[in-house]
Amino acid sequence: MWRKLGLATAFALFSVAHAADLIGFTEEFAPFNYTKNGKDQGLANQIIDKIIARSGLTITRKTYPWLRAVEGNQATANSLLFTTVRTPDRETKYLWVGPYDLCEVWLIKLKKRKDVRATTLDEAKQYRVGAPRGSAGHSILLSKGFPEDKLDLSLDEERNIRKLYAERFDYSVGMIIPHSANAKRLGLAVTELEASLKLEKGLGCYFAFNPKVDPQLFQRFTDAFAELEKSGELKKIRDAYLN
Repeated sequence: MWRKLGLATAFALFSVAHAADLIGFTEEFAPFNYTKNGKDQGLANQIIDKIIARSGLTITRKTYPWLRAVEGNQATANSLLFTTVRTPDRETKYLWVGPYDLCEVWLIKLKKRKDVRATTLDEAKQYRVGAPRGSAGHSILLSKGFPEDKLDLSLDEERNIRKLYAERFDYSVGMIIPHSANAKRLGLAVTELEASLKLEKGLGCYFAFNPKVDPQLFQRFTDAFAELEKSGELKKIRDAYLN
């Protein structure tokens, strides 16, 4: 049955068939959001657990490759997408709750690659750069005029990290903490990673809501997040994962 349906229709039926107030579409992006032994783990998921407890909302989380998660959120009114970096090109596409981290975006290389040196983005344009397709890093590079023929795009973060260590390209674009977490999970040497050139400072990691979300559900989520922030609980969660 599902094979005969378009993706948008499939997600619409999925959301109707489940009684949850909200659907949370996400990806494997440690340490912010990931699954382990079938359970939702990570900083963002722990925040959602706290929001559920405070607000009484029911939130069903579904983990997909990033682009499929984006499509699911677009097709489901009462849904959120996380972890989402608040880039300028995404600003009007979502309603935002956050941030829960600064999420600075870097060009990252292997320390042993002494042949790879760039102190400006223009200098970096001579190198091949890897990125998960549709990621914040991918969007930022395109917005800054980075040549598309110099990009090596992967389906997800894990594939991108493996290719970086295999020296399939020279730089990877993204945040250093998720790079480190994924490398550690894959048994790769975290100490080999070097944040080389900062592309964007403090755009922030957010929960991004479909703009057609029920305003009352959105407000309940927003209020619970604000309470976590005011109480200091949000900082405690963040510090436990990122320090």
